[in-house]
Amino acid sequence: MSLFILDTDILSLYESGHLPVRDRVNAQLPGEVAITVMTVEEQLSGWYAKVRKAKTPKDMSLAYRHLAATVVALARWPILDFTELAIGRFR
Repeated sequence: MSLFILDTDILSLYESGHLPVRDRVNAQLPGEVAITVMTVEEQLSGWYAKVRKAKTPKDMSLAYRHLAATVVALARWPILDFTELAIGRFR
């Protein structure tokens, strides 16, 4: 079995409803699609930054709402570790 791994850009397109990406991802068998822990970090870091920069209650509320929705969305995917072996290969 091969894994279909979504990077951050593709996951963002999937979550925003990009039809060709959604069709391709949804065509995979259950359990054959995953994300990496780097994607989790990138997605959450973006919302953490928005929360910290929010100046108004409206902006803060919106940033926290998106952060919570992102956590829920990420939880539906298996998350692949960045192992020492993978880090060595990456370097």
